[in-house]
Formats: sequence, structure tokens, C-alpha cells
Amino acid sequence: MTPDDTLSVAIATCAAWPDPGPGLLPLIEALTARGFDVTCLPWQSVDEQAFLTARVILPLCAWDYAAAPRAFRDWIARIAAGGGRFANALDLMLWNMDKSYLLDLAARGVPVPRTHVIADPSAGTVAARMREEGWGRAVLKPAIGQSGNGVTLLELARIGNWPQMPPGAHVLQEFQADIGETGETTLTFFGGAFSHAVLRRPAAGEWRANSQYGVALERIRPDKAVIEVARRALAALPTPPAYVRVDGIARPGREFLVTEIELIEPALFLHLCPGKAERIVDLLCCAA
Repeated sequence: MTPDDTLSVAIATCAAWPDPGPGLLPLIEALTARGFDVTCLPWQSVDEQAFLTARVILPLCAWDYAAAPRAFRDWIARIAAGGGRFANALDLMLWNMDKSYLLDLAARGVPVPRTHVIADPSAGTVAARMREEGWGRAVLKPAIGQSGNGVTLLELARIGNWPQMPPGAHVLQEFQADIGETGETTLTFFGGAFSHAVLRRPAAGEWRANSQYGVALERIRPDKAVIEVARRALAALPTPPAYVRVDGIARPGREFLVTEIELIEPALFLHLCPGKAERIVDLLCCAA
């Protein structure tokens, strides 16, 4: 089955949150104003017709795939095999699901935090690696994870109080002690062109820049040097993306440190950046 002749867009949401968030309303409104038929439904939906026949699929609200990564991989592959067209390439999204991609970026010269993939997240294994690195504190997170879920700050001196980690691959990273002060800078690109940036500042006493832990959002104008490092990260990707968000830590006088690249379901913060939704619509019109 191949996409039909209508200007149709399918936005994949998820069973846990079937409706798109307010950050995507400007995009839906812009698409509708330009004549696109927009459908929003969970990726777990039994009826996959809307995905198979859409001109383009945007999995921007698939916020629960980390709970069932194999099922999500199978869904992406099945829809693509059936003729569905994702905005970002299948292989690119699959590569981005596992945070071990940070090792690929590091190997290609992108500045990222010191990162190790830990197959066995037991306290003994993690503590041994921290001692090897000389880290008093480190962050352990599931290799496949979303929204800061399961992300844990570990202090070597308090190993007796560490929680038991669930089995499965994790990534261990050097803790960035100033994250609470600097916040996390997110840069959004559409079609390879820089669009806008937002600063996510953690709540007082918090170090995780995720909405569930409380975060203040502020639209910013990043330095050119920050944008250039983000461009280097994009150049290191296996395939050029239609949309992408590059997250990192911007420190005065230091190189931008890339902490994450979001190629599947990034929050685009379009509600903070009037007019930026048109960038995506322009891309889709060119592809339609």
C-alpha cells in the first residue's frame, strides 16, 4: 500500500498519552491552515491505515516507547515496509533509540560527556567503573529511556544507599555538577537549518532538566559557537534528518557539550516560538 494523493500527516501519539501536548498545537494549526489533513493516534493503534496512507508520519508524541522498545521497533519497521513514510529515516530513528549512540558521536569528534555502556548495572560493576574514571559522582540511566525516567545520580561514597537498578543495558556518565546553574540548551533544526533554541533550567535543588521534575523554559539566542557545535553533531549523523533537537550544556568560554540528540519524539517547544511551526510545514509541502 502506498500513500494517497491527499496532503495528509499522521502524528503518532501513544497509549499512555493519546492526545498531542500544547507544544504541538501550533504545528497542527499550521498544517491545517495549509490544507493538510492531520490525524493523531497512538502508535499502538490496531488500525494502522492512517499511518500507511499518510504523506508523512511524525512520531513526535510517542512518549512511551521506552516501555516497549521491541514493539516500537517492530511498529516502525512494519509501517515502513507497508509504504509508510516517516519524516526521519527508519535507520536513523532506530540508531537514536539507544543512548549508546553517544559513543558513535564521540568517535566522530563530537564533544559529549564521558560515557560508558554498562551491560550489568549492579552496584559492584558501576562502582568499579567509577573508581577507574576517578568519579565521585556519576549519572546512570537506561540505555533506552525517555523523560528522565530511571535516571539516577550515584555518589561513590554512599554506595550502601544506592537503589537496585533494573536489569538491562545502562549508560554511565560523568556528572555535570553545574547543570543546575547552567541548565540545558536545546537547539532545534528543520531540514538542516537552525530554527530556534530554548533553555531548560532545572528547579531549585534539582539537576534533571525534565518537565516531570519541574523545569523553567526560556527561549534564547545561543552563541554562534554553540550552533556550530550542534551542526558538527548533525554532520556526524548516519543520515541527514528532517527534524532534530540537539541538547547540551553551554558554558562561557568552553565548548558546547552535547548531551543528547533527539530524532524521534523531541519536544519542539513551538508554543514558545511563534512562526517556527511554518518551517516544518514548508518541508512537508516540498516533500508532498
